[in-house]
Amino acid sequence: MFAIEINDIKKEIADRVLFEIPHVTVNRGERIGIVGRNGLGKTTLLEIMAGVTTPDQGFVTRNGTAGYLPQILPEDAKLSGGEKTRKAVQRILAEQPNLLFADEPTSNLDVDSVKHLERQWKRYAGTLFVISHDRMFLDAICTTIWELDQAQITAYPGNYSAYETQKVHERESAEAGYECYQTKKRQLEDAKSHHEKTAHGLERLISDLPRRKYEARNQEKVFRRRSNTRR
Repeated sequence: MFAIEINDIKKEIADRVLFEIPHVTVNRGERIGIVGRNGLGKTTLLEIMAGVTTPDQGFVTRNGTAGYLPQILPEDAKLSGGEKTRKAVQRILAEQPNLLFADEPTSNLDVDSVKHLERQWKRYAGTLFVISHDRMFLDAICTTIWELDQAQITAYPGNYSAYETQKVHERESAEAGYECYQTKKRQLEDAKSHHEKTAHGLERLISDLPRRKYEARNQEKVFRRRSNTRR
């Protein structure tokens, strides 16, 4: 059974379409890392899936309770950034949500705290969505990577390293396809040029026929006069 279903959602900001996603379902237990360039709407997408923000169009169906860990946590003068993050994670996990949404959870954590978070989330039985620039963290916990680009999401099975490998293959395939296209284009252009030259030569030959016919007749007359003179 699916954990979450996206149905034709669309979000715009200042007349710019952040994303437009027709239909996606995610199975229970998946751990999805969301990647993409800054400013493309990753956080907005996460908030919509978590129910924190509404889309301009469409809707999201969640099967079960949801926990949301924002990138910016409430101010607490007594706690450091890392302490606030650890406290927020413990609070959310204690609630045992069916779905967990986290935005850059490792940004304020030291190495040991990140490793501890990895162990916690590997044991987490629910469905996880996480935005992170920490590639090693995504490698450790993710089963799927979503790339947000050109207002769409593309799913890549595996962790971040698997995603990078698939992207390399995509680029190589695109480059090979482009080279093949260029080769065929040159072949067609050469064939067209050859055809045009042949057609032009044929046109000249056809247009020159009356002159050649006239010259042939004159030569025939000259030949006849010479023949008569010899007789």
